[in-house]
Amino acid sequence: MSENKNPLTKAGKPRKTKGDYPSSTGKVSNVRADQTNWRRKMQQSRLKFDDDQKERYIECLRATGLKGRAAEFAGVCRQAVQNHRENDPEFVEAADDALEAYRDVVAAEVKRRGVDGWLEPVYHRGQRAMELVLDEDGKPTLNKDGEPALKPSSILKFSDRLVELEAKRVDPSYRDKNTIDLGTTLSGVLVAPAGMTPEEAVAEGEKANEVARKARENQAKEEKGE
Repeated sequence: MSENKNPLTKAGKPRKTKGDYPSSTGKVSNVRADQTNWRRKMQQSRLKFDDDQKERYIECLRATGLKGRAAEFAGVCRQAVQNHRENDPEFVEAADDALEAYRDVVAAEVKRRGVDGWLEPVYHRGQRAMELVLDEDGKPTLNKDGEPALKPSSILKFSDRLVELEAKRVDPSYRDKNTIDLGTTLSGVLVAPAGMTPEEAVAEGEKANEVARKARENQAKEEKGE
């Protein structure tokens, strides 16, 4: 005969049973919320994802563009976020808008560093170099003591790689063009390179197929000794 389990814990508190901790997926769990075990923390993070947490998620996503970090900042797991994306279209729209806003920030920074450039301090022998302050005509100016005015020296720098990325973003002609494999069979799929119209791609494909056909014919003749 089995003994009845004590309904009280050692601390004298009511013992929790299954069903006391429902999750957002509808499953039940008897995991205590005050536990520190990683598995219990993960299960606890699926218990809820309310509007306040969603606002924190969206705020972090807009600032970082990182979904995992945003979920951690909101205090939920990624699966909870995915569950709510499937059932909350307004949350999906807000999250997508936040991610698009972050992409705009990245694009603006790429343009700034690649096209506009940035000022980088100049140092000489471990000290900040100084340069003359020039007027609109390019002539040195004087300070209040009548001496040439100086200012910390900087140099305008650009990133060639970021210029390339910005050019590819705004102009398809700068994007990498896919080469056509002359060994492609006649039944192969041709992908039009960037900057090429479908008609031009078809014409290039026909040329490539013709070259491949002739190459196969010459190879067959060589094998026959002709």
